Amino acid sequence: MINGIILYNKRDYEKNIRFAQMLAEHGRASGLELSVAFTEELIYNGELLSSLGDPRFVINRSRNASAARFFEGHNIPVFNSARVSELCNDKELTKQHLSRFYKGSPIPYTEYCTLLLTDMQPYSHSTDITAALSFPVVAKPSDGHGGSFVRLLKDEQELKEYLSAVNSHNREHQDERITKLLFERPASDRGKDLRVYVLGNRILASVLRVQSSSDIRANFSLGAKAFLHTLTDEERELAERVIRALPSDLIGVDLIYDNGHPVFNEAEDAVGCRMLYQVSDIDIAKEYITYIAKERLIR
Repeated sequence: MINGIILYNKRDYEKNIRFAQMLAEHGRASGLELSVAFTEELIYNGELLSSLGDPRFVINRSRNASAARFFEGHNIPVFNSARVSELCNDKELTKQHLSRFYKGSPIPYTEYCTLLLTDMQPYSHSTDITAALSFPVVAKPSDGHGGSFVRLLKDEQELKEYLSAVNSHNREHQDERITKLLFERPASDRGKDLRVYVLGNRILASVLRVQSSSDIRANFSLGAKAFLHTLTDEERELAERVIRALPSDLIGVDLIYDNGHPVFNEAEDAVGCRMLYQVSDIDIAKEYITYIAKERLIR
């Protein structure tokens, strides 16, 4: 058996225990012995590897690029890599990377600007940022996931209220501070997006999500309806361009729709898979383990 670890933070593990169990079960069937480790409990020193049983590989579900980089520094393969975690967990950085990769033929996405929140006080940046905005705007944390703190803001008053809520969150949750906000022009076709599951740089499946309420967030966990989807040529071409620029092991590429055309929204490291199990018979945990065992570890 080849020893490996599944790396989580505790909060995400509590929400995804079953997926971690499925990875371990399929791992044993493929000759991989997997145990779970939590980023909050690790001390990154010379004794860490032996305390973890000298793992030969790491499945990183923590979205923690620094942890991934530690293991890579000891020549231990990490799925996804530190670079993927770094890029995919900063929405601004993702778009900047895609823009540099495709100079002269840019990936389509809606215009945006950013606001750094270094010890921000309530309302203190609203006047400065308003000058750069044209309402309505979509506000979101650059490192957010799951639709948390994603809001459609219609005017400056709603912006002030939003910044106040972010301030309150930062005061109460020092370990989960929001440090950078993106403000994007809303896509015209709201409450609808497409999740493309990508395994080993190959499209595995795609799921269309449609929000039945007025909420702009088409998240399955927030009540959106989900349907297995066959990609159009335009959707596939855009997704494949993103994939070429972001070589990875397992990610989600999220597209939204503007004037009837797909545009890039974000890429998801440690992509959630519950939705795919609900709408298809694809066992993505098994597919992921098979990919790791046969294509990456045993070659």
